Amino acid sequence: MIKRARICRRLGPGSTWGGLLKLGYEINKVWLPMGSKEQGFPNGTDLLDAEKLSRQKGSGLTPEALEADWRLDQLWGKQRTAPPMAPAAALLRSLKATLSIRPGTQPTSLRIHNSVQLGTLQLHFEGPGHLAGRRPLLVFWFEQLEVRLGPWLLIQRALPKPAETKLPFFALIASGSTNGMTHGNNGVERWLAARGRGGGLALWRS
Repeated sequence: MIKRARICRRLGPGSTWGGLLKLGYEINKVWLPMGSKEQGFPNGTDLLDAEKLSRQKGSGLTPEALEADWRLDQLWGKQRTAPPMAPAAALLRSLKATLSIRPGTQPTSLRIHNSVQLGTLQLHFEGPGHLAGRRPLLVFWFEQLEVRLGPWLLIQRALPKPAETKLPFFALIASGSTNGMTHGNNGVERWLAARGRGGGLALWRS
């Protein structure tokens, strides 16, 4: 356990923002090993249990269950027992990091929008996606990049499609809502959990 004197030394006159962040990581590791639990939303331990089940039996998620504007809420690293990446998640929340999933032109296709925003400056990616496999995976790629400043389009650029073996994806884990339903309704927040190709675990809210 972190000693009180050790914490006081870290917060002394010579402390820096970097030191405070390191202290936050230490406190996370000791008292919040997989994140605190907010009512109606899973924490890291809940998601690891759900991930194990989704690997065995699939998540059962359909394109309709994914269609929403998902705001990034929490992040965890590759390691199964890693503490939440609280500073990174807080930064992305402040940038309004959003994953928007819309119906595609085909019955099983989707349109994926990923954006961050700082004031009136917005960076926006868009491209096609689809579900693959039993789990399933949400496979996608971005074919267009836009940079906007308020109503003005500053940059619009086409992006090449990666090789099939390098396409990004999210391994879907589970979805739910504060009332226990997958789709939710007015006044009810929904959540979605998935692990990215790079190994990070993410929780979004809608």
